[in-house]
Amino acid sequence: MVKTSEVLQELQTISRAIDKVMRITGFKEYGDMSCLEINEENADDTFLRNEMERIIDKLADEQSRINFLFRPIIETGNIYQNSSGRYETASGYEYTCGYDIEYLKLAEDEYEPTQWCRSRVEHNGESYYIVGDKKMSLDGLTVRIRGKH
Repeated sequence: MVKTSEVLQELQTISRAIDKVMRITGFKEYGDMSCLEINEENADDTFLRNEMERIIDKLADEQSRINFLFRPIIETGNIYQNSSGRYETASGYEYTCGYDIEYLKLAEDEYEPTQWCRSRVEHNGESYYIVGDKKMSLDGLTVRIRGKH
């Protein structure tokens, strides 16, 4: 068996490799492969550029997920609805539509362990909910907030 610390170390190496590819291709700065030297009249070159751009776009998303794991946890606590109808922590961190949320989902039975989950908060016109877990009550929910990397 492998330890989580070993896997995290490998993921950090992968993140650095993704960063290097994004830098040399111009993807990091421009969001596309505009720094890649190709012959626009060559069908193989344009095919490769387009495929690599799609791959790097997906890798950028995964790099963001990897980097999230290395952000320090700066607050853990419960959220409650404030006077403006939004949910917030004791320190005043407020959740509203589109905000990421990392929350503690309690075990519902012996087959599903208590675990930290990551999602996003949305509003359905009446109340806030967690995407993918609409029945989860936000009132009193244990959350944690991560700082910047």
